[in-house]
Amino acid sequence: PPVTNADGSTTLPGGGTVTMENGAKITAPEGTVIDKDGTVMMNSGMANIDLPGGTAISLPAGSTVSAAGSVHVGAGGASLGTNLRIAADTVILLDADVPLGYVVTSGHPFIDVKKSDWFDGNVTFVYVHGLFAGTGAITFSPDASMTRGMLVTVLGRLYGVDAGAYSANSFSDVQASWYYAPYVEWAKQAGIVSGVGDNKFAPDAEITRQDLAAILLRYANFSQKHFPATRQFVTFADDAQIADYAKISVQSLYNGGIISGKPNNIFDPRGNATRAEVTAMMHRFIEAAK
Repeated sequence: PPVTNADGSTTLPGGGTVTMENGAKITAPEGTVIDKDGTVMMNSGMANIDLPGGTAISLPAGSTVSAAGSVHVGAGGASLGTNLRIAADTVILLDADVPLGYVVTSGHPFIDVKKSDWFDGNVTFVYVHGLFAGTGAITFSPDASMTRGMLVTVLGRLYGVDAGAYSANSFSDVQASWYYAPYVEWAKQAGIVSGVGDNKFAPDAEITRQDLAAILLRYANFSQKHFPATRQFVTFADDAQIADYAKISVQSLYNGGIISGKPNNIFDPRGNATRAEVTAMMHRFIEAAK
């Protein structure tokens, strides 16, 4: 049974289920302490928080959950029921009214991404979930173009690919020692990407917005993810410039609220997708995909 301590805190010697003020339920391990302010402190073992939709966050020892639902992730990071992980020292806020059941509130180390930037929340989300790394220790390069190698790496991390299982190399311009090599091979075998001809993949080539849409829809089909239509497709002014192979992808992702056009109702299909733009698309995709 719970033990009341002299300082007003409560210890759960055998663990138990803790229901927070916001309705979240924590399956707490033995030795968990609830302080006088209602903060739950996991001192050993793993704790689970059930989220809307049946997904659970597994929290390591050292994690805390405040009475208001603010979660500080302990050393080792947290794992979700999907392939996503949340980095150690991340702070998230439980919120049953948002698609994932939580929002990320902690920051990132990048000096070129400011709180006032439209993409700040997206960069934080993909960074703490381990999908994107910086271009340097404290730089993200949000306006730099996304490359083909970067994109398949992000998708491979999202899928939970075991990089060690893909040592083969289908393309002559991808060396096995490069960080994206196993993800390129995985994406090739999964039918998510193909080469550019002459047995080449062009991993450092900048990816266009229409190619990004096509690859993202192929990934959704491969991973058996779907997203409900949230808006009606409106034909872009430059629709005739969208390649035939990408038209359905652009329409589907637009209907799902994952991609948007640019001012003056253009899609700019052959324009390069920036790293900031891709963080926004990936954030929306993860929230919408079922």
